[in-house]
Amino acid sequence: MIIWRLIKKIVLMWDPDFTKVTLFERISLWKAQRAYARGEYYTDADINWGDD
Repeated sequence: MIIWRLIKKIVLMWDPDFTKVTLFERISLWKAQRAYARGEYYTDADINWGDD
């Protein structure tokens, strides 16, 4: 846990905007959340994992 806090502190010192998203990313996330809410997603069963 101490290491995680140290890494987080170093990353935020290096890039204070690390946890922020750009406008393009915000729009992409919003679209993805809307699609998910409408049920537009794939389940594990829908994916061919190549185990055939």
